[in-house]
Amino acid sequence: MNDPNIALEKHSFVVVSDIHADPTSLDNVYKRIPTVRYDVFLGDVVGYGSKPNEAVEKLKRFNVGIRGNHEDGLLNPSKLSQFSSGASESLERHIEELTQENTDSLDQLTSQFRRKNMLFYHGTPDSAYEIIMNEDSTKPVFDENPDVDLFFGGHMHIPRLVTMNKKTGVIDFPDINSVYSRHVLDLQNFRYMVNVPSISRPRMGTKPGACTIHHSSDSEKILNFYFTD
Repeated sequence: MNDPNIALEKHSFVVVSDIHADPTSLDNVYKRIPTVRYDVFLGDVVGYGSKPNEAVEKLKRFNVGIRGNHEDGLLNPSKLSQFSSGASESLERHIEELTQENTDSLDQLTSQFRRKNMLFYHGTPDSAYEIIMNEDSTKPVFDENPDVDLFFGGHMHIPRLVTMNKKTGVIDFPDINSVYSRHVLDLQNFRYMVNVPSISRPRMGTKPGACTIHHSSDSEKILNFYFTD
């Protein structure tokens, strides 16, 4: 996992986030996704759900694995005071339920993963606990990472796409449609920030889902959002 030689910029890949100990929902989303080369996980495989060991076992097949705030809380129980009562109680339960092997697997997750002009993280590039909410919080992330054209995060449990025009700096939020939403990414003229929908516990009326990236050329890629029915 997290091999720096993974050729994500050349091959198709799927990005999933926020499994939250719900492996069944992960399986249901994968039923909708066509075959891809690589699997990327953006954090929070534990917390809330009832099957943490099964969820972590599925995570072991992924090529890239990011540590979410729930992994951080489980591995550092002194931080559980930062969570809601329901989240902290579930993490305390998962601490007891996880095998040592699976706990060790969580410790191998990284806070972020960089590959060429792509950056993967959980909440923000600097923190698994923070959220990129609006234009005021997206612009600093673009500005602080000038060599990144594609950002992928989770944590919010909602699907979202943010574009920045490279010439004008104008930021826009294109609509995301379910059950399927296709977007052509023009990397010559725009930068993109993708918030990947959650596998479990979606918010704001959204559905569980994931994203895939397919390559048309070096400067054009296809982003697909997939959602369960």
